[in-house]
Amino acid sequence: METTLLGGFASSKLRENYLGILGYSVFGFIESLENNSIVLEINTLKNWSIFSTLLPYENIKYGKNTYQVEKNNLLADAQYLLGYGVEVFKVKEA
Repeated sequence: METTLLGGFASSKLRENYLGILGYSVFGFIESLENNSIVLEINTLKNWSIFSTLLPYENIKYGKNTYQVEKNNLLADAQYLLGYGVEVFKVKEA
């Protein structure tokens, strides 16, 4: 699917010190299970930051984080950012 996407914003990326994942590119659709709850555990290097739009927060977690979602298909709708090169800024007026 990603071979037809032209914008750099529209695909998962692996760079030195950075991993950006769009949920739809790694989490498949399993018919009849799309409404089941699921737990996602992300484990990476101890000093790599982890951020996800599943549960955005200002205090970034490092090395390991767990997300429990009500519906399996929410994983595909989320984004995941990991690594030294991740910077997250809160826009207070948004």
